[in-house]
Amino acid sequence: MLATWYANANSVLEEIRQTLLARGLSAPVVRCWPHHFDLDSLVTFPGAGPTDARTMGTGFSPGDEYYDAPYFYVSVHPAPVGHPVLPPFAHWHTQDFTAAVATASALLAEPDQHAAAKAYLAVATDFAIEQLGGAGQGVGQANSLKAGTALR
Repeated sequence: MLATWYANANSVLEEIRQTLLARGLSAPVVRCWPHHFDLDSLVTFPGAGPTDARTMGTGFSPGDEYYDAPYFYVSVHPAPVGHPVLPPFAHWHTQDFTAAVATASALLAEPDQHAAAKAYLAVATDFAIEQLGGAGQGVGQANSLKAGTALR
């Protein structure tokens, strides 16, 4: 079952990455990071100086010390000012890191998990891009997504 989550997460994250590339952002390939075994494409935004690291990670975790089941995330560093409303199945995580999170159990309750995951990722990435200085380069598809295959 976890292998299916990884395969489907990789597919959805690659779709979002392609959209970010089309918007002019430098979004590296989705890769599996060995320290947590999460899938992630980490986008770096130029800052005021060489030590002004600003990043957005769009990813999927198999679970960790914060969530005992798989989840999607859009992390924002530094922590953003305020948080937009996310789809009802997602929430903001603010303990030790700031990220919009959609857990596997919440996504499985959605009628079309693929469309739900993409809508959540679009809202969260648009917000992160705006906060990190990439305004005008958002995903902007939260209300016009095609239905896809389920994440089961």
